[in-house]
This record gives sequence, structure tokens and C-alpha cells, in this order.
Amino acid sequence: RCVADVAEGWPDSSGNADVEVPLIAFAQRGHYPGGTSGLHASLAAQAAVLGWVAYERGEYEDALEYFRDAHWTYHLVEYRLLQGLALDALRRYDEATAAFEAYLHHRPHGMDAPVARKHLATLQGPRL
Repeated sequence: RCVADVAEGWPDSSGNADVEVPLIAFAQRGHYPGGTSGLHASLAAQAAVLGWVAYERGEYEDALEYFRDAHWTYHLVEYRLLQGLALDALRRYDEATAAFEAYLHHRPHGMDAPVARKHLATLQGPRL
């Protein structure tokens, strides 16, 4: 996959261009902590966007790989939150729990903390 796969209106192979990308937390970060080059942040953001597109398509394994690549490239904890969403969708509950807990450990008052808490409550509750 490459960025060209989702360029110009985000069409997929079927021509569908109606993919929403609600990337809240890291989309609003305008600086690069510790003087890190913006290149890493840009590559990670691109991987996260591709991951979100895959997630929206129901391609959770692909989404997880993109989110892991994003986190490996630029260690924003928000990418762990995205990993948690994909892991939850894949029913890999223990890994999803660890990802949401990692996010909350670093961003207990983050704008996406309620999302992480909601998923954790569901994961820690009884499973049918």
C-alpha cells in the first residue's frame, strides 16, 4: 500500500470516496517534541491515516499494522489508542486492554481518554 492508494478524495478500488477520517488527537498536534524532525511525524501521521481508512473498511489486521508502524515511526501514545481500537475489533482483548491502558497512563486527561475508558470498561466487563 502507499499514500497514492488514498489520495484525491480517498477513493478505494471501487471508487468509494466517502471515508471519514476523525483523527482527533494527533491531527491537532502542531509541534514536534524534543526537536524531532517533522519527517518522522509526517510519516507516522500518513501511516495512521492509512490505518484509519483500513479500519473504516473493516480491514482490521491491515489497520493494526499501519497503527503499529505509526507508533514505531513516531512514538505518540495516541497511536496506541488506535491500536487498541483495531485489536478490540479483532477480538484480541488482552492486547486491546494493554493498548488502552498505555494510552490512559500517558494521557489520563487527553481528549480521547473517554473513548479509551469506555472501551476498557467494556473489555473488563462480562463477555458473552
